[in-house]
This record gives sequence, structure tokens and C-alpha cells, in this order.
Amino acid sequence: AAGRFEEALPMYQVLESESRAARLRLAAAKCAVMTGNSDRGVASTGQLLREDPSNVDALALRGWALVLGGDGEQGLRFLREALRLDPDHPEASRWLKQGRALDAALARARQAMLHYGYIDAADRDPCPVAIGFR
Repeated sequence: AAGRFEEALPMYQVLESESRAARLRLAAAKCAVMTGNSDRGVASTGQLLREDPSNVDALALRGWALVLGGDGEQGLRFLREALRLDPDHPEASRWLKQGRALDAALARARQAMLHYGYIDAADRDPCPVAIGFR
């Protein structure tokens, strides 16, 4: 059934190792990404893209895997490339929107941490502030 990635992953892993079929390998990569293994998804989609650089599904999934793995900037580039090739790709559109929101939220969190962390450090011990420690 759709969305049951945890159940499908072991089956896809066996089939993936035996197959050269791009769709099957892409499905295995998607299961990996959707179950939290973005590194494996990046590696698998990289293989697929070496074979076919215009594989829109692989571009989109690689972008999403990169976003989830913490490389939002690179991930968004792959998602934009997927949409350049197929402007109506539903997952790429959804993942680009979610990726932008996630990237923006992470940027705000980093700024807040730097700001409040710096103020908190200054309140607790003014010495690091005096010497410019950040």
C-alpha cells in the first residue's frame, strides 16, 4: 500500500541488488529516504543520474534527500532542476515548497541561537564578550 515505506524497504533492497531497472532502483531509494536514510537515497539517486542525467524523478528525490540530510541549498537546486525539466512534477513541487520552508525555518533557528546564545553568554560571563569570543 502507498506510504508504507518501512514494510516495503526490505523487499526493495533485495530486488534492487538484483535489478538494473531504474524504476525499481528509484523506488528503493525513495523507501530509504522516506524511512530516514537520506544518505542512501543520495547515493542511489546519484547512480541513477549518472546513467540518465535527465531522470526527473531521480533529480527530485535526490533534492528531497539532500534537504532532509541538511544540505538545503544543494537540495533546492536539484528540486528546481527537476521542475525546470518537468514543471508539473507533483512531488518536486511539493518538496520544493516544503524544502524552502524548512530551509527558512533552519536559518531563523540558527539566527535565534546565535543571537540568544550570544546574549546569554554575555549575561553569564562578560569576559568572552570583552575579547570578542563568539
